[in-house]
Amino acid sequence: MAPRAIKTAPDAWEDESIAPRKAIQESTLTAEFDRPTIVFSDVYRLLYGAQRSMLQLYSHWHQQGKYRLHFAYTKEGPLHAAIRDLGIEATLLPVGPLLGSYHKKLLRLRWWEHPSLTGELLTYSWALRRLLIRLHADLLHCNTDRIGLMSFVGARWAGCPMVTHLRRDTTFGWFDRLIYRGSNEIVWVSNRIRVEFGRVNGIVDPKGRVIYNGRVLPDADGPSTRPKLLAEFALPSDTRLVLMAASFDVCKDHETIVAAAEIACRQDRRVCFLLAGVDLTPNQGRRREIEGRVREAGLSGRVLFLGHRSDIGRLMRGVDLVVNSAKQEALGGALIEAIGYGVPCVATDTGGTAEILPHGRCGYLVPRRDHTSMAARLLELLHDPEMRREFGRNGRARFAERFTLTRCAADTAEFFDNLIEARRARRKGPLTRVDRCAE
Repeated sequence: MAPRAIKTAPDAWEDESIAPRKAIQESTLTAEFDRPTIVFSDVYRLLYGAQRSMLQLYSHWHQQGKYRLHFAYTKEGPLHAAIRDLGIEATLLPVGPLLGSYHKKLLRLRWWEHPSLTGELLTYSWALRRLLIRLHADLLHCNTDRIGLMSFVGARWAGCPMVTHLRRDTTFGWFDRLIYRGSNEIVWVSNRIRVEFGRVNGIVDPKGRVIYNGRVLPDADGPSTRPKLLAEFALPSDTRLVLMAASFDVCKDHETIVAAAEIACRQDRRVCFLLAGVDLTPNQGRRREIEGRVREAGLSGRVLFLGHRSDIGRLMRGVDLVVNSAKQEALGGALIEAIGYGVPCVATDTGGTAEILPHGRCGYLVPRRDHTSMAARLLELLHDPEMRREFGRNGRARFAERFTLTRCAADTAEFFDNLIEARRARRKGPLTRVDRCAE
């Protein structure tokens, strides 16, 4: 007698309705793991221009759901809080007392005079390696040169490709060469910086890609805020407003703008300068120094210190000109925003500024530390409203062409995707969910 056949369930479960649900769960998990994982990192805790650029970029990607994102940071602060508010996961990496204190000076330190700093750096590198392996990171993005200098060893140990943003002026040192060699690719924020780096280091065609920072200006087409600004600062209706939005850092060279203001105010009593920006020096020593220069020049009431402002867009929609006197500037974020708002600019010709402001199209460029030329160009524009309108129209067109966040995000994603696909191809495709669990 033949044995009776035994009826079996389609899966290990008796309930056949579970099988399709399980298949959906499996496909969802596979799709999640197939999404590239990008770990991005920064050593700063505050929101400077470079950090705001990074924040807008990753906020855009997070909304798209294109990548699995994770933020690696070294100190609590406004930057981490902003990332957390976006809903992006983050990990605090350990830094020792020396590395935590000297991270801003890493590019100038004589490391051999601080032997314990090397040990702290190795500890940090090992912690970064463990994080990259745990997350199965496809790419590490270092937002500044300083975090790139701290991270390339850990990335190498983890076998994870690293991209570093070089947001520096055209003054390069040994550390830049080390970062260049330690990074798989470089994002240059301006073509001038890339070309100059190649010239200084004898590299004909430096690796990487030039990608301009992008901005979102939701209120760019809003009404003029000039009447409200005049009322806020108790200024006459015929006042001509000039704005400088920059932190009180030595490289911003506020001395030049004060000297230019002295000339401009002497020739036109209607001019008023607004200096918006935070001072992070101990006891606000840098701002106090500039305030002293203003008093000595007899410009009190003609040069106003606004402190930190979260409404830079509102200010730009009400001023006549934006000025930047920096002696070192990779790619001025305030200038990018200014042309987006249609405000003509006068700025020093440093770093990638000429790529924002072609001379005579969206504004004027002057030599660094040349307050006489700066004052002359300011007065020329203030006395020529038709020229200001033309420069404003040209600036808006240039912003739409080069500096929107949509374009920045698309160019950066294309660049990162090529690196990730090349890495996965070398590894013969992405790991499956089972392979990942096995690791």
